This record gives sequence, C-alpha cells and structure tokens, in this order.
Amino acid sequence: MSPVNRKYLVSSKDSCPNIGAMIAKQFKHIKISKAEVARQIDVSPSVVKDYVKQPSVQTAILWRVGAAIDYNFLAELAMAFSKAHPAIPNPLVDKEMEEKDNRIAALEAELKIYKEIVQGKMGGV
Repeated sequence: MSPVNRKYLVSSKDSCPNIGAMIAKQFKHIKISKAEVARQIDVSPSVVKDYVKQPSVQTAILWRVGAAIDYNFLAELAMAFSKAHPAIPNPLVDKEMEEKDNRIAALEAELKIYKEIVQGKMGGV
C-alpha cells in the first residue's frame, strides 16, 4: 500500500500552524491534563495524547476540545491566518458597512433631537 499523500503537511511559506502543538500549549496554559480533557469529551486519554501529537486535526475535534476547555481555537487560527493573509477588499461588505455607518449617524442625530426635547421640557418646568 502506498503512503498517504499529505501535501498540506509539507512545510512552505504558507504552512499552517501545528494544531497539536497549539492544543498542547493551551492545555499547559490553563493547567489541565489530557486525561481530564479526555473525560470531558468522552474519549480515552490515549486519543487526546494523539491529538496533541498531530500537526493537523479535524475541525470537529478542535471544536469539541475547545468547547471542553472553553477556548476558541478557531479564532486563534483565524487571527494567525489574517496576519499572514490580510483581507482583500469586498465591495459587498464595504457597502453594508457604509449603510450601517449611515444608519448609526442618523440614529445619533435622532437621539440628539430627543435629548434636546427632553431637556427643553425639563428646563421649562
């Protein structure tokens, strides 16, 4: 049988973070044992040991482990990705943001008017 081709694990300028190391680092940071995490996600301790040895794990595993220790690994990955790959301008998002900014400005103006009305009534009493 031929070895599995795992090109995503080959080191390059766009190499992804070592997920197992990231998990292990968080376990150490919050001082939780692999055995405790294993109990929380209902797997054997050897399975969790394997997770931290793997350079890549399935998203569902990362999700379950993160939920068990109350840590958002996906946000950490997103931050690492965005540093390496800044966002490309998206006209749809830009338009939506402009519309929301305009709506906020209109609401702030409306709020100012209401405050003036309330202050005028209170000042006239």
